[in-house]
Amino acid sequence: MSALSASNNRLEQSRRLSICLVTFNRPELLTKTLNSIYKAAENSTHTRFQLLIHLNGEDGVSEALVRHFFQEAPKNVETYFEQSPLRRKPSEARNCLIKKASATWTVFLDDDILLPVEFFNAFVRVIKKHPEVSMLGGPNLTPLDSTPEEKMNGWILSQPLASGPIAFRYRKGSFFGFATSFKLCLCNLFVKTELVRKIRFSDHLFTGEENTFMNTALNFGEKAIEEDSLFVWHYRRKSFKSFLSQIEQYGFGRGQILAESKKAQLGMATALFISLFLLMKNFLWLLVIGTIWSCLVQFLFIRDFKKIDSGIYAKIFAYWFSYTKGIARGLWENGYLFTQKKFVN
Repeated sequence: MSALSASNNRLEQSRRLSICLVTFNRPELLTKTLNSIYKAAENSTHTRFQLLIHLNGEDGVSEALVRHFFQEAPKNVETYFEQSPLRRKPSEARNCLIKKASATWTVFLDDDILLPVEFFNAFVRVIKKHPEVSMLGGPNLTPLDSTPEEKMNGWILSQPLASGPIAFRYRKGSFFGFATSFKLCLCNLFVKTELVRKIRFSDHLFTGEENTFMNTALNFGEKAIEEDSLFVWHYRRKSFKSFLSQIEQYGFGRGQILAESKKAQLGMATALFISLFLLMKNFLWLLVIGTIWSCLVQFLFIRDFKKIDSGIYAKIFAYWFSYTKGIARGLWENGYLFTQKKFVN
């Protein structure tokens, strides 16, 4: 290959963006997601896009939907489809897709998000301003057409007293600047393709694989940026019961990560506290803790009481309890609850 051809190839690659998306059994939401991707791509100054979709299991409806959308793809969008006959962890599916990515940058999106029409143009502006970064993203917000229950679930996610430092993933207005894994989320994450091929996502993690990936990359000296203009709309769970189940799974992933952390002593101390809390059978103690929690929420957090359903106090406590329970499960199943020996498959 001549020097000129090699230069042109690098230029073409730099003007491409790979889009990785894993889906299963959510055709209605997937339809909205793909429509928004196409609109943002058509509006973009980027030359080409590569849309990579992994169907994570047997799902004839979603398969037919994807093939239909691929036939209607804009001229600047190349498409690739693959399917696994059996369900995989999302991290495994994403690792399969990244092998097919051909652009300098790859963006990971969920199948229940909506992209603003300026999304890809915002990405171009950020990387031109910060060429030193290798990871970037923005918040995921609750769509305006959500149901009241979905909006409530999104509101809880965005509150620091409920979600702690990850609350900034779900709200605008956080500071622009270099980010940690607490600020960025895999439903909306741009990564240099070479980097994600080098580090890969942890195949064994059920959730939270972006946390270990980003922490490893940051330890290698890579830089990440959080930018509000790179926001997406992200649909929440339709019921509070399914929302709590999701939160428990998030906690489970965090427990797995904690179990693998080098800070084993901190992990043991955390595990001991969590286990004692969960094993309490005295209803009076649970009532006392719930009351204290409600008071904290009311007096330190919620300002406009008249506009907030009083049941929100109980919901925030249920959120916190579900997440904590998930952490305990993750620690237990990875051998860090009452033992220093890691669980090995």
